[in-house]
Amino acid sequence: MKSFTIIIPSFNSEKYISSCLDSLVNLEYDHDLIEVLVIDDGSTDKTKDIVKEYTWKYSFIKYFKKENNHWGSVINYVKNNKLATFDYISILDSDDQLTTKSLIILNDLSEKENSDLLVGSFRKWDGVKLRKKIYPYFFLFKRTLHNKKQMNTPFCLPLIFFSKNEVFYKLNDLSEKMAYQDPDYLSQLVKNSNSLTFSNKTIGLYYFNREGNSISEPWNKIRLMGEYNACLKSIENGAQEVVAFRLCQKNFRRILDSENSDKFNVNRKFSFQWFPAYMRFFFTIIFWFKLRKYFTFNLK
Repeated sequence: MKSFTIIIPSFNSEKYISSCLDSLVNLEYDHDLIEVLVIDDGSTDKTKDIVKEYTWKYSFIKYFKKENNHWGSVINYVKNNKLATFDYISILDSDDQLTTKSLIILNDLSEKENSDLLVGSFRKWDGVKLRKKIYPYFFLFKRTLHNKKQMNTPFCLPLIFFSKNEVFYKLNDLSEKMAYQDPDYLSQLVKNSNSLTFSNKTIGLYYFNREGNSISEPWNKIRLMGEYNACLKSIENGAQEVVAFRLCQKNFRRILDSENSDKFNVNRKFSFQWFPAYMRFFFTIIFWFKLRKYFTFNLK
């Protein structure tokens, strides 16, 4: 059986860290094959006290504290200190949860395919009720992928991505003191991987509308800077199609226009291979008439 490291970036998480950790304690999997690293990014609330209660009861849960430098710095901290030691590594934000059978599902996937990346589906929840189930676009293709243009996806949620240990440690450092680092993280994983295996079974619950969630923040210059940087990193990692999809957000385009932001520089044509043929056709039309103007093409 495979072993799993789960990294939990945490900042002032006293309201929901218990639910997150409870979901890991209740996993139907051998705890000796689980390593939970709670990285406290400079919390000033009772996060430490709450997590410490779990570390006293469960030896597989470990607590670390560092100064506040945002989500990307947590990933850098784990990587640069070589804290993650198990076969597969994932990021679980402190307001999200894993389902009880998630690691069983992922272990079964790894036994069949031994891919560099294992990916499941997720359900939205609002802290009380479960919402609709979301399938990343991998479900449109065969279960195991080797085409990187298909392996990239606009669903940039780390909780459903599990990478092999050696793939994780190939990551370049993420940007610190800046939000929206998950697209860089995931597009780097794809860039460093040769294969991805997907399951349409639910392995995570995504708390999509909690207060302070980055996707619900207002569109202002600060958010623009974070989103724009995330797009640049995605392009650098070969995931320019993800940037086109992000530009479908009307508010993103509006603030780009209002700030006269520089266009995104790309070096190849777009290939929306995560879509089936009929969706690819319609999205290409949208891209041509709505989104293309935000890119500068330097085709070789």
